[in-house]
Amino acid sequence: MARIVVADKSGACFGVERALKLVEEAAGQDKGVFTLGPLIHNPRVVADLEAAGVSVTATGDLEPGATLVLRTHGVTEAVECEARERGLEVLDATCPFVRRVHRDAARLEAEGY
Repeated sequence: MARIVVADKSGACFGVERALKLVEEAAGQDKGVFTLGPLIHNPRVVADLEAAGVSVTATGDLEPGATLVLRTHGVTEAVECEARERGLEVLDATCPFVRRVHRDAARLEAEGY
């Protein structure tokens, strides 16, 4: 017979916790808060954020002044620059560990790998 072991603790990693805190703090703004794609891969959390006034957008095609949250997996520099040039307030919720991997990959590419 299989044995089921339930973990003492469960929850989100540091990067997700950080992203959720950033978005929840921004959610009270009147100008609109949007995430570029789902903030995290958890439909229940995404639905809770939508109930708090945080909308998901696939394109980031928003009115200047709106807040665009970059999801935990990050985006390319071009996407972030374009959003800023269009007058959006950009809130970078990229996980610091993911950002480090992106920087390392860019460095390795620059070194010819």
